[in-house]
Amino acid sequence: MAAVLDINDAGLLVHQDGSELLESPGFITHEKKSLHVGIEGAARVKLMPTQTQYGFWEKFSTDTLEQAHPVAATQADLAFRHLEHLWSVVGKELGELIICVPSDFSRQQLGLLLGIARHVGMPVRALVDAAVAGSHQPVPGRQLFHLDVHLHRTVITGLDQGPWLTRAAAQSSQEFSLLRLQDAWSEAVAQVFVQSTRFDPMHTADTEQQMFDRMSGWLSLLSDQDETELELSHGDQRFSARLQRRTMLKAVDPLYRRLLDFVAEQLPEGKPVTLQVAHRLAHLPGAMSALQTLPDVDLVVLSRTATADGVSRLYLDRNAPADAEVPMVTRLPWFKSTDLASHSEQLAGYRRRQPTHLLHQAVAHPLDLDEFWVGSELGQDQQGIHLAASMPGIAGRHFRLRRQDGELVLEDLSGGATVLNEKPLEGRREVAIGDRIRIGSPGTEFMLISVAEHGA
Repeated sequence: MAAVLDINDAGLLVHQDGSELLESPGFITHEKKSLHVGIEGAARVKLMPTQTQYGFWEKFSTDTLEQAHPVAATQADLAFRHLEHLWSVVGKELGELIICVPSDFSRQQLGLLLGIARHVGMPVRALVDAAVAGSHQPVPGRQLFHLDVHLHRTVITGLDQGPWLTRAAAQSSQEFSLLRLQDAWSEAVAQVFVQSTRFDPMHTADTEQQMFDRMSGWLSLLSDQDETELELSHGDQRFSARLQRRTMLKAVDPLYRRLLDFVAEQLPEGKPVTLQVAHRLAHLPGAMSALQTLPDVDLVVLSRTATADGVSRLYLDRNAPADAEVPMVTRLPWFKSTDLASHSEQLAGYRRRQPTHLLHQAVAHPLDLDEFWVGSELGQDQQGIHLAASMPGIAGRHFRLRRQDGELVLEDLSGGATVLNEKPLEGRREVAIGDRIRIGSPGTEFMLISVAEHGA
């Protein structure tokens, strides 16, 4: 099956055969002679704001950059760097590729994207509308829409239901976006620290970066509890404060009102609607509660893999020549019930697969030993990844992975400085394909993957 690249600057996602191979947000930081792309770029956005670019997918075009950049003249040049980095990490293991694109991409942007992808060396077989791919089942008697959020905008797509699902109109708004939410939440957190400790984390770049890095983890904790303990460090000082869920909801209430106004303007008046909400939006605190106030609207939360899963409905002509024209697909057949059953069984099988490698800085390290260690001071008998002692926040023996009862277990050895899927890890936990581990400051990230055997 062809791999799927889902274009959303909140995190470009690469999937194949039910497994997520990579997520790479749209950030690029230029530091001396190095480019930090994706997660590594995001880890420097507050530390090096003038050297970090994160609007190139939003402004995706051949327009000249407002400020001179050492390795790019246009927004498209930066997008090229992003795709080039992404493909250097996962491309060697992939064959055919299908790219899912936002519904509001113009023809010019689609042509530009295809040209860049080909220049990078991506074997693109088709471009597919992301909203169409993510919609699997018809809803008779109701109007169908798809809603997603990006770093800088929100996109709502109308979908026509017939024998095939077809994209209708798409509208976007910059009044509600992930970065606007991040800014509002950061201001709220900063105010909590000022009130509790008289320390303002917005006045220093390192603590502002810490808030940016940890925000998703804090929000995850508040998803199932009323308050949580926050901690920031500045030099030798540590500051802590209690953050309440209601504080964070109040901080973004004006933004949710803008979202509701925008969505309501796009929906047909007086007709029942089913609104499919992408995972990026649905999992934000307060998002679904706000959307539930829309009259005559049923909400459906889409899974993280909905777009990639839906691409399996696309027919690819295996006999087409390599230089055949790449289609832009805006209509797909529905999933049949038998397709859904076999699809679910297939996905369950993939989820049962164990990680075989730990991916770090484009290198996949095999996990074929009983124990695999990561740190700056490993012993001679401790096999794993030896990090530079100069990296801040890295312990001598920071964490280890080991096999236990047929499962892979991650164990923190740093005293709480290991982050698993944006949540601080306490002790040990079973891990699976797609899990992300982050350590240090500004941080270096690892991802658990499964490398398929040739011929499998």
